[in-house]
Amino acid sequence: MFDADKIKQAIKVITQQREHLKSIKNSLPLRAEGRTSIAQDIKSLDLAIETLETKIKIKPIKLINKNDVRIGNIAFKKGTTSYKCPVCGRLIIYGDKFCRDCGQGILWEMEA
Repeated sequence: MFDADKIKQAIKVITQQREHLKSIKNSLPLRAEGRTSIAQDIKSLDLAIETLETKIKIKPIKLINKNDVRIGNIAFKKGTTSYKCPVCGRLIIYGDKFCRDCGQGILWEMEA
């Protein structure tokens, strides 16, 4: 299991590194050697932050279905409850530990 506080600390450190690289990149002339490499490093840090953020579980958005809804092989009738990912909006099944589209960790009320 991931410790949310440790993940948040890691995100903070990586964000600081990213900002430092941005300031170095911005101080270089446009065609300076190494500028492209720094830009690639910044993109890599952005990806690392995005990936770590999905490990911090957040509550799904609860919906009361106005129409019949189908999630994969499961059908939900009008008036029943379904849930969607708070990050990408994909419908998710109650109890899923993560969104199958974006990978966001899901925190269900029973875990809170």
